[in-house]
Amino acid sequence: ATGSSEVQKVQKHHAEFLDLRGKSISSIPKSIGECTHLERINASDNNITKIPPQIGALTNLQRLNLFNNKITQLPPEINHCTQLVELNVSVNKIKELPRGYGCLNKISFLDLSSNNLKEIGSQIGMLTTLKEFYCSFNEIKVLPPEIGNCTLLEKLSISNNLLKKVPHEVAKLDLLNTLNVSANKLRYLPPDLGNMPALENLDISSNPVCKEIDHYARKGKKALKQYIASEGYEEFYYDHA
Repeated sequence: ATGSSEVQKVQKHHAEFLDLRGKSISSIPKSIGECTHLERINASDNNITKIPPQIGALTNLQRLNLFNNKITQLPPEINHCTQLVELNVSVNKIKELPRGYGCLNKISFLDLSSNNLKEIGSQIGMLTTLKEFYCSFNEIKVLPPEIGNCTLLEKLSISNNLLKKVPHEVAKLDLLNTLNVSANKLRYLPPDLGNMPALENLDISSNPVCKEIDHYARKGKKALKQYIASEGYEEFYYDHA
């Protein structure tokens, strides 16, 4: 099954929404490229293994949901979908992001969780309209410092990865309300995190943090934030980290 009948209907009626949710399809037909009026595609909960390069012709596409499929890579042509505001490719088998994905500079919601990603790359810093970024349950070792350019970011979750440190640049994110870095390999946190004005939800659980951080983390989020912001911790951090 490829969902070609649904695509034909969309083409015929110049529809803006293509709904392929849970249709047991294993691929998306190439004819998708002719549906240039499409603004929304939901193809979640299928067995799709790859996305045809023709997706790049959908220059009006704003929302693309490919949650829970078997996709191993995204075609570089997806970078032509420059009107994309929401992209959900969580629960797939994606190993790397397409080169040049920084072109998607209108995106505000990006979910890459539960894939096989080893890196995000510096292009993340080009997504300056990003408000929510999820990339938990991958094999990511580094959160690029360029994340500091995503100044509209409100929610950042990169739990269950292999991070050894949180870059200082995260502290530039004045609107960040939620930061989940649980289940990584973090020993220390940059002192500037303690001064982030909007940060209310900081989850550092299941990390091999130093005993000082652990002590304050047990007292609650407020105590932890105050400790990280203290001069004592700053000295300690620069001596050890």
